Amino acid sequence: MEIVVHQNPWFRVTEQSKGDRSWFRIHAADTAVVLATTNSEKILFIRGHRGRGSRASYELPGGIVEPGEIPEDAAIRECREETGYSVAETHSLGHVLQVPAISSTRCHIFQAKITSHGSSALETGENWQSELLSVAEVHRLIAAGAIEDAATLSALCRFFSVGR
Repeated sequence: MEIVVHQNPWFRVTEQSKGDRSWFRIHAADTAVVLATTNSEKILFIRGHRGRGSRASYELPGGIVEPGEIPEDAAIRECREETGYSVAETHSLGHVLQVPAISSTRCHIFQAKITSHGSSALETGENWQSELLSVAEVHRLIAAGAIEDAATLSALCRFFSVGR
């Protein structure tokens, strides 16, 4: 039997029991990230704080795939909203399972070229700064442990392996 133990607008947690054992599952919308590059191969990042201390978080632009939206459109929309940058020539680098032991939520990874820059449209509570980083700077941040977001690291791995 499966029962809902928590629910909010972003995810639902269920508990399933069998005999004396029980386990939990997280049900959430898929997400999408975009690895957007300039013609000079700089990579677009967002930098901000997620409430885990004073250390800044470096991440690729991305977010939830809204109901009825395709993942590619979500990645393009999130990039524009979070950074003000528009992208084109978008193509998929596949997807990863975010936490397969407890959830089937997928993160769709896209690569794109930056075409223009306008104003961002951050949601309440978001406080991101956009940064264009060279590949060397990205490698330095990875080695220093400054990039901790699993979706970002997965996207970078795909990009450095097959996307360039």
